[in-house]
Amino acid sequence: MSKEAILKARTEMKKVVEDLVAEAREIIDDYWIEWRVKNKELGALENAEPGKSKYLRGNIAPRITVRTGKHYLEWVFYGPGRYGSKNKSWGDRIQPRIAIKVPYIR
Repeated sequence: MSKEAILKARTEMKKVVEDLVAEAREIIDDYWIEWRVKNKELGALENAEPGKSKYLRGNIAPRITVRTGKHYLEWVFYGPGRYGSKNKSWGDRIQPRIAIKVPYIR
């Protein structure tokens, strides 16, 4: 393979990765919009029935992060609220589970 062909293949692979990251970001942004709207509705329902004091809102959502030049899609746990001083929370990353080995079937 010539050097030009390798460079062209690398350039096209980078473009594919950028397109995939953009698509994933769009999906996650849409998810976040829906998640926030639903949580506001559930928060209003919680406030309408103060005697029950039950936490109804969702607290797990996805995000994209970049570490060491790589993009990662990860799920984040946002606690049911911060009582007392209002410290900014970016959530706690949910650790991936150990992959289950699936036998290769032809």
